[in-house]
Amino acid sequence: MKTRTLSSLLFFLVVTSGFTQMASAHNQTDDQDGFKRKSTKTVQETTSPVTRSEAKKVFEKAWKSLSEGIGIKSAVPLKFASTTGTVTKDEVLENIRAIVLVCEKSFKRTPKWAKYDLKRFRSDLEVAKYKKLVDEGFVSPYGVLMTVKNGTVQPKQFGEAVGQMMIRVADLCHLPSRRFSPYLMPPG
Repeated sequence: MKTRTLSSLLFFLVVTSGFTQMASAHNQTDDQDGFKRKSTKTVQETTSPVTRSEAKKVFEKAWKSLSEGIGIKSAVPLKFASTTGTVTKDEVLENIRAIVLVCEKSFKRTPKWAKYDLKRFRSDLEVAKYKKLVDEGFVSPYGVLMTVKNGTVQPKQFGEAVGQMMIRVADLCHLPSRRFSPYLMPPG
């Protein structure tokens, strides 16, 4: 069951990491066999910043996947002041932090701390508030959320941030098996 849970989390991660804004709705089409199937969505890459409503939808889907996979029965811990406008780097960090805080109870092992240079963090960042996210690998220490001045977030940057958080949560909530994890196998 744990393998199935982990694979469903990783599947969602793959879907989320390539986050782009969607174009049009599905249409029904006829297959050669006469069966009706839904056509694939048309996805257009964009460089426009991620809006709060888009970010909220992605975080809600991420939370739903994580909470079902880990077995957490808690309300969505998201923190958005409004659903209008574009999302900022600080809002993304705050929502990642909120999800991680709720998931901490389910961690099966202690995360290894990352090494990085604090001087590289942006000057307008509340380092004390988000340092733990970087230390434990939920946010990239040299990614745009931590190093570039607070402002809007592009879809690719947002997808990478949510994807990294989901990978790390799934990793820490899963106890690896000695049988299938080479780094846990006894020597010889």
